[in-house]
Order: sequence, then C-alpha cells, then structure tokens
Amino acid sequence: MVHNDGAVRFTAARARSLRKENKENSAQESEREQKYNFASKVKPVTIRRALAAANTAVIGNTVDFPTLSEDDLNGTAISPAIILAGLNAEGQDVYYHLWVAVRSVIEESTGGRLSSRMVQSAMERFVVELGMAIYERNSGPQLTFVDPRKNDDAQAMARSAKRLMSLFRARGMSQEKIVISIPATEDGVAAAKELEAAGIRTNLIFIANIMHAAFCAQAGATAISIAVGPLLLCHERKRRAAYLELALHPGIEVIQATLEYFKLHNIHTRVVGRDFRQLAELSALSGFDAVCLSKEQLEVTRWKAETRSPDLSDRSPQASMRARQAQHPAKFLENGSGFMSVMSAEARRMLAATVYSALGKMELQMNAIEKIVREEVAWQLAQKTLSLEALYDLQLRSAPPSNPPKKRKERESGARAGSEKRRKPLADACERENKGGLIEGIEYF
Repeated sequence: MVHNDGAVRFTAARARSLRKENKENSAQESEREQKYNFASKVKPVTIRRALAAANTAVIGNTVDFPTLSEDDLNGTAISPAIILAGLNAEGQDVYYHLWVAVRSVIEESTGGRLSSRMVQSAMERFVVELGMAIYERNSGPQLTFVDPRKNDDAQAMARSAKRLMSLFRARGMSQEKIVISIPATEDGVAAAKELEAAGIRTNLIFIANIMHAAFCAQAGATAISIAVGPLLLCHERKRRAAYLELALHPGIEVIQATLEYFKLHNIHTRVVGRDFRQLAELSALSGFDAVCLSKEQLEVTRWKAETRSPDLSDRSPQASMRARQAQHPAKFLENGSGFMSVMSAEARRMLAATVYSALGKMELQMNAIEKIVREEVAWQLAQKTLSLEALYDLQLRSAPPSNPPKKRKERESGARAGSEKRRKPLADACERENKGGLIEGIEYF
C-alpha cells in the first residue's frame, strides 16, 4: 500500500509539472506569434520619414507645380537649370510666367526699342513672377538666385539681389521668406556679407571644403549649399577612380568633416545638401539642415524604404579629426585679401574645380535663358509697335497652312518652338511698316 501511495503521489506531481510546462510553452508560443504579427504590420521607414526624424528639411528643387503643392515640402528652390528645363517643357506653364513678366516690363517702358536694360529687367521680373507662382503653391522659404555670370562683381550681385528683394516685397512677399543664392567666390562672399548686413538672407553655393564653408559662415550667410554630386565627381576625377563603397569616398569624408565642423563650433549658418546623383549619396550623409531634391527624387523618397539610418557616429575617424584640426577662422576675412590667399594650394585647386566648373555650366544655362527672354521681349515689342495690318499679315505668314490653329496657339503663348519660324515674317512686316527701317535688337535671319 505504501508503495502504491508513493506511485500515485509521483504520478500526480509529474502531471502538474507537465501541465505547467505546457502552459509556459503555450505562453512563449503566443508571445512569439504576437511579435511576428506586430513585425509584419510595421511599415518600413521611408527616406522621407527618416529625414523628418532627423529634423532635415526637404526642399523641392523643381518648377513642377503639382509637386510643389505637396504639403510635406518645407520649402522650394529654383536655379537656372530648373528654369531652362521648365521653359523647354511641353506644358509651358513656366513660359506663361515669362510672358507675364515681359508684358509688365514693356507696359512700364517709355520707349519702343529693345535694349539690354529691358532684357535684364525682364529676366529679373521673370524670376519674381515665377517665384510668386511657386509661393502660391508652397508658402515655405524660397531659394532664388542672382545672375551667376556676375560672380566676379560683388557690387553687381548685391544690386541685383536688392532689386529682386524690392520686387518681391512689392508683390507682398515677406523678406524673411526669400533666400538669395550667390556663387561662393570671393566676390560672392563679399556680396553676401553686404546683403546680410542689410537684412537680406543669402545662400552661398558650391562649397568645396571645410575652410571654404567656414569663410562663408564667417561672412554671415544664412545658408551654404554643398553640391554633393559635382563635389564627389571632382574627387573621382582627381584620383581617376570610382568608389563603389561610398564610405570610402574622399568626397564623402570632406562633406562629413564640414558637417562635423559646423556642429563642433555651433555655427548657426544652415548647411544644405543638393545635386545628389543618387539617393545612396543622401543616405550616406547625415547632419544636413536641409536637402534640395528634384521632382523625381521627391517622388522616390515618399515610398522607398531607408535601408540605413546614418547618424553622427557613422562619420569616419578621419572626418572627425579633420573637423577638430581645422582652424575656426574668426579673423580671416579681416585681412582684406580674400580667403583664397589663406588656403593651401591643394584647397585652391579643388575649390576652382568645384566652383568654376559649376559656374561654366550655369553661364551656358543663363545665356540660353537670356536668348529666350530677348526673343519674347522683341516679339511683344513688335506686337506693341506694329500696325494692325502688319500684325495680321505677320500672323498669317507665321502659321503654316497645314495646321494654323495649333501654331497660332504656340505663337500667342510665346512658345519657343515657334520663334525660329516667325523671325523672317517679322522682318518683312517690320520692313513694310517702317519703310526699310528695322527694330533694333530683333534677330531677323
């Protein structure tokens, strides 16, 4: 009996143990299932969300109006490249604003002859007209620009910026909303210093290295912009090498060192990243106060998952060391000789390769824009000065018989495509109207 009682007690204890073990296993299985279900429901963090989490503003670098109407953009930017692309686009929304700008200039002019001053005024009015159209769709800060062809004339850039600001204010735009981009040449830095003292915000563009950025900040610039893609390309060409691993790219190290330098010295000038060749370059860098993204990049960042979340700890030891070793140039701008004189020969070469290569491209873009503006000014002047008979004859001769309504629509909207076809008829009409005299500045043949 005693033996049987012991067996019963053992069996009962074993049963309780098994029930407890099964209960624990069931609880663990339930916990694992809950974790799996939670993980499956969590959406991946997109690049846009990652930028927002890092307090990095997103600026729309485009003139595509539907894109600019997105609520999640923190600001907008325009440049010669963006405007030229807009003028050549089929929709011609940008060309409409050129037409409005030219019309306002001609209505205010006292003479009927084409002049360089009239074209310059039309170009500035065009930038403002387009800027106001953008502001209607996005009320964030707007990066605009002065003519970069004046990069070696500080006074000319300062005067142009002041005229732009005056035009914006006349249209009801707050001065705090406008930031004017200026090439970061020695004259550009001097112009920015003068403008900031007058309360006009500036953005010095095409930063090449730490000291270049520091000089621009010392001038009091509201922001500086690093053209990431072109800067990386300069380093690749210098070393005649391609870098599949961005972490090993010397240009990435330069940018990381610049960002670390501004953080280390608590510099209030904002650092903007722009001209990314690929989004991997954006993911490889952190610490930008803002990034300028194209229409296509904006679209991709809304749905593409961020594969990594770079933070300050991702910066290479070499970049951090360069930031700590770089001198804080508290008095460099006081020597009166410009910052190029205190840079090393290597730093000057890289600055020239970065800045002047970009300026060469911008000059070509501005020349193309000016040509389009000049043609539109000449066309509207002709419409204003010619008689109704001459204009009617010009309209008939400008439109090919095969499809006159379409061509008339292009011509009336100022379409660039029709400008070549209308020059010869315009010359004939002007000759008949003026008895042999031609309107100065019109390209007839």
